[in-house]
Amino acid sequence: MTNKEIQDKLKKAKSKDWYRNIVVNFEYNHIDVLIEKKGFFDIYQYVKRQNREWEKLTFKLPNVLTHSSNEFKNLQDSLERFIDNYIDEDDGILNSQWTTISNMIRSLSQNKRFPITQPITSFLIETYKISPQHFQGAHSYLIDNNRFNITTQQQFAGAIMAYEFRFEDATKIPKRRNAEKSSNATIRNHFEKYFTETTQNVNSFLQKATRASNAQDKKVSNLIEEKQEAYEKWVEECKKNDIEYTKQSLDRVKELEELYNSKLGLQAPADYWEQRAVELDTDGKKWRTWLIGSILISVIILVSIIFLIAYTKFEDLFTSAGNAIRFSILFIALMSIIAFAIKVFSKLMMSSYHLKRDALERKQLAYFYLALIASGGIEKEERHLIIQSLFSRSDSGLLKDDTGPSMPSGGNTIEKIIGGGK
Repeated sequence: MTNKEIQDKLKKAKSKDWYRNIVVNFEYNHIDVLIEKKGFFDIYQYVKRQNREWEKLTFKLPNVLTHSSNEFKNLQDSLERFIDNYIDEDDGILNSQWTTISNMIRSLSQNKRFPITQPITSFLIETYKISPQHFQGAHSYLIDNNRFNITTQQQFAGAIMAYEFRFEDATKIPKRRNAEKSSNATIRNHFEKYFTETTQNVNSFLQKATRASNAQDKKVSNLIEEKQEAYEKWVEECKKNDIEYTKQSLDRVKELEELYNSKLGLQAPADYWEQRAVELDTDGKKWRTWLIGSILISVIILVSIIFLIAYTKFEDLFTSAGNAIRFSILFIALMSIIAFAIKVFSKLMMSSYHLKRDALERKQLAYFYLALIASGGIEKEERHLIIQSLFSRSDSGLLKDDTGPSMPSGGNTIEKIIGGGK
């Protein structure tokens, strides 16, 4: 539990004065030490500091010191449980429950436990760390005054070490040791001096290296930013190009759909015009045959009449004026009928070939119209003019005034289309 947590709990306590005024005496009679603590927070801080120092020792301790460490640990746990369980209780219950904590504190002296913050404890720990075989003699000399008994040389040496610790101001042995320590201190000072200089050099080098590293990091950061900006710009351009490409593709698809629809709309008329051209070609050939037949008939009749006139006698035919008139009328009527038939057959033949040519031109104009739409060389307004010309009435040529309707502004439109929209 942290100090802040303890303080927060004390602020919320029901009996704040009790926690503030509680007094505890840590009596260590076996080492002649008395420590008084007032207030729960100070008591907890003292116990926690003992445990923190015990935990710093990484090597195995003798049992007598291990017991000291364990009892302080148990005492800290009990204090934490106490404040957790009785934070909302009044003074009477707190005093009643505090008895357990007081007994644990008194047991520290009764069981001859050592607070690690005392010099004698530090001496025993250092003795055990340097020469464990001397620890028993030093501990017996300092603690077991009434039962002090030396049975081995190691115990005797430990007792001498404890004697020097207790009477360091009266014996000369510590003085000699102090002289040696002074010499060692001089060596250590020289070492620390050179170590300090070396440390300064190392720090100077590290600072330079840090500055160089920071400069390099800045360059790398700038490079990363540049690449990031370039990447973002590239992404934006790709998005823009993709949008444009998508728009163009959609427009192209729409144009192709329109072209396909136009093709579907014009395919049937184109097929009709093609079939109509074949039919008209057949009709033209038929009327041409009739025309040739009529001409041949008329030629045969004329040749026959001329032959009869030249090689036979027609005096009887003209003996009377009435016979001559009747023969002349019949001859003229026959020739007129033959001439009229020749004229009719000629017009029918020329009309068929004319309409055939018109049908073929309309077919080609339909495909030309589709090609213009595919190439985009024609505007919507101009399409109506071409559609009007495609589906206008055809001139058959049979009547004198039979003329098809002209395309409005057709000449300018065709010139514009052929000229590439100039």
